[in-house]
Amino acid sequence: MSYIVQWFVHLVLVKILFYIETSTDIERDGILRKKALMIFGTASNVGKSTIALGLLRILFRKGRVTAPFKALNITEIMFDASDGRMSRGQALQCEAAGISPTCAANPAVMSMAGGTYELYLNGKRADITNRAAYYARKQQIGQTVADTYARYQKDFDAVILEGAGSPVELNLNKDDFVNQGMARAADANILIVGDIRQGGLFASMYGTVKLLDEDIRARVGGLIVNQFMGDAAAFSDGVSILKDITGIPVLGAVPRGVFDIAPEDSLSDPATNHTNEYAYRQGQYDALADHIEKYLDIAAIESLLPEAPGIGR
Repeated sequence: MSYIVQWFVHLVLVKILFYIETSTDIERDGILRKKALMIFGTASNVGKSTIALGLLRILFRKGRVTAPFKALNITEIMFDASDGRMSRGQALQCEAAGISPTCAANPAVMSMAGGTYELYLNGKRADITNRAAYYARKQQIGQTVADTYARYQKDFDAVILEGAGSPVELNLNKDDFVNQGMARAADANILIVGDIRQGGLFASMYGTVKLLDEDIRARVGGLIVNQFMGDAAAFSDGVSILKDITGIPVLGAVPRGVFDIAPEDSLSDPATNHTNEYAYRQGQYDALADHIEKYLDIAAIESLLPEAPGIGR
C-alpha cells in the first residue's frame, strides 16, 4: 500500500512541475505572466506605436521571438507586404522585431479617404465601402481578426499588441475587437501609455483605468508616462500620485526623443535620403530602443511576459 501511495504522490508532483514549466500563466508578485502584452493609450497620438516598436526591438535584441499585432488600423498609409496590404506602422514594427512584414500582424486596415471606406482583411480588399456596411459586419470582422491572431501567435514566444485610440470610448464598446475585446481574445496583460504634453495626465490615466471593464482592469500591469519634458526625477511626486489614485505602478517616464521613424499616419517616408535605407532604419530602431530602455522598468515589463522563450507557448 505504501508503495502505491508513494507512486501516486510522485505522479501528482510530476504533473504539477510539468504545469509550472509549460504554462505562461505563472503568478509573479500578484500578476500572471501572459504570452501577449497589449499597449493601450489614454487617447490617440500618445505614443502607443512608438512604445510598442521600442519594446519589440528591446525584446528582439534579447533574443526573444516576438511580433507586433494591431487588430484594426485606420490609416491612409499602406504597405504592400508579400501577402497583401497592411498598414506601414505594423510593417515597421515587424522590421524592428526582426521578422518579415505580414498582413497577419494587422489583419484589418481601413482607409476613409474622401469619405469612402476601403477595408482590407488579411491583406485583401473587402466589400465594405461605407459606415453602415462596416457596422453591419463588425461582429464578423472581429471574428476574422480573432481567428487570424490565434493562428499567428503560435509562431512566437511573445506578442506585443497595440490598441487604437482610447480603450474606453464607451459608445464603441459593443462588439469591440480592437481594444478591450482584443485584450480578451489574446488573453493579454496591458500597459497604459499617457502623453504628459497633452495636459490632464492624471485625469486621463485615472479615467482610463476606472472606465475599463473590471476584468480588463485586472490585466493592467503598469502605466507609462510618455513625452516627458525636463528632469524625470522631478516627477517623483507625480509617479506616487498616479500609483495612489489608480492602484497601478508607473513603470517609467520617457522623455521626448527625436527619431527618424515615420508615424503610421504620416505621408513622409522614413529614411529616403540614405544609401542603405534598411540599415538606416535598423539604426533608428536601436536608437529608440536605447532611449526607452533607459527610462522604463524593463524587468517589470518582462515579468508580464513568459519567463523563457518557447515557440507555441
